[in-house]
Amino acid sequence: MSDYRMSLNGKWDDGEGTHPVINPATEETIAEIPVATGTQITEDSRNAVWGR
Repeated sequence: MSDYRMSLNGKWDDGEGTHPVINPATEETIAEIPVATGTQITEDSRNAVWGR
């Protein structure tokens, strides 16, 4: 199984937990992806808009 990180504000982050990615054919968990908080999303969006 693969684990992933996300890029927030130009830095790699593990997020605030993970969410499973399920193969619908086998119902097997094939990866865990990070989950961002609302604050992380807002801050990253503001920085993207203002070019920071």
